[in-house]
Amino acid sequence: MSKDTAAPAITFEKCTVIVLDVAGTTSSNSFIKDTLSPYVTKQGEEFLKEKWEDETVKAAVKQLKDDISDAEGAFKLLKELTEKEDSNEGLKTLQGLICKKGYESGDLKGHVFADVPAALESWSKARKVAIYSTGSVESQKQLFSHTEEGDLSKHISKYFDQSTGSKTESSSYEKLPRN
Repeated sequence: MSKDTAAPAITFEKCTVIVLDVAGTTSSNSFIKDTLSPYVTKQGEEFLKEKWEDETVKAAVKQLKDDISDAEGAFKLLKELTEKEDSNEGLKTLQGLICKKGYESGDLKGHVFADVPAALESWSKARKVAIYSTGSVESQKQLFSHTEEGDLSKHISKYFDQSTGSKTESSSYEKLPRN
């Protein structure tokens, strides 16, 4: 294509589902790194102590590392893996649970780019919109339900996380529903 030729417009006529990521797509990377991650490390120890007997928390801690026996040890690993931006499934579950508490209390508001609300509204009129992120499904739902722009979750039909598979593997996308 020459410099003088404009790129063709993107059309979605045959598209029935639009799949979006969170970090860098609908929300800024800095929101994840500068807001959510510090929130998790600040609130994590208290959360783990408070919820230590919760079955979901126990299962997530076991996914972090099988031999963690107390909230203090779990918090050290949670903090370390959060700082490394690890994608451990148990870590993502715990991060989502901690952030859920922040969203529900009003301590956190999800960031979305300025064009996201209108795009989601427009796209969801004619097709389904799905989110596929390394963050847990619960954390995705909380982010889009509690954005600075209001509740955007009504425009999102489905959420997918690492339980579907790695976003870098084409086979993971083959598992996503086509409608």
